[in-house]
Amino acid sequence: MKLSGSEIKELRNALTDAFRSKAKLKMMIRESDLDINLEEIVFGENLNDVVFELINWAESHNKLDALVKAAYQENPNNAKLRAFVNRKLETEHSPKSSLKLQKGEIALQSQFDVFLCHNSQDKPEVQKIGNQLIELEIRPWLDAWQLRPGFPWQPELERQVKTSKSVALFVGSSGLGPWQKQEIEAFMREFVERKCPVIPVLLPTAPDKPELPVFLSGHMWVDFRQLQPEPMKQLIWGITGKNLNGI
Repeated sequence: MKLSGSEIKELRNALTDAFRSKAKLKMMIRESDLDINLEEIVFGENLNDVVFELINWAESHNKLDALVKAAYQENPNNAKLRAFVNRKLETEHSPKSSLKLQKGEIALQSQFDVFLCHNSQDKPEVQKIGNQLIELEIRPWLDAWQLRPGFPWQPELERQVKTSKSVALFVGSSGLGPWQKQEIEAFMREFVERKCPVIPVLLPTAPDKPELPVFLSGHMWVDFRQLQPEPMKQLIWGITGKNLNGI
């Protein structure tokens, strides 16, 4: 794939829109076939600069196709990325073109490690924990990051209930939200059948005696109100099965 100056700008805008933090960009690259460490080829934290350097690296190493395909497979619903891919498919007529995506094709995203089930009132705290998980290369599903505006949310939610590897049920100062209660019931049915972890997580703002559903009373909690045991390590243990305590 060859890009003009205006196409490089379009791709940079698409990537910064589809991956709005360096951590998300790094996770996409690590899960792709690019076989690179982002930290070794770009420096700094400014996302525009990071993406520009990544595109330059991919172009100089003949990996632009791989970069675009990896980004599109990770976030096929991003409007800017989809527009870029479709336009390139229309303009590249050569049968030898290495861009193998078929127009209109949406590659299925790989399984998410954990579904972040929460009351919308607690979203800022949950997003902070989600970003920490991304930094640790754990892939969380969060509605604000994954649901595209203008499309029904329920089919995607049902898909995640059936495919996510675990669920973290967050409880904060606002208690359980009405939609959260329905999600919990769906997860409990599905996860009991698939034997997946269901992890109650108490946020720093949770009351002293949080109200949890009766069927969660026997589950071990992760308590972000306490310093020990370290709550993030406990959460990682619940999600991945890897006990980091003492490390």
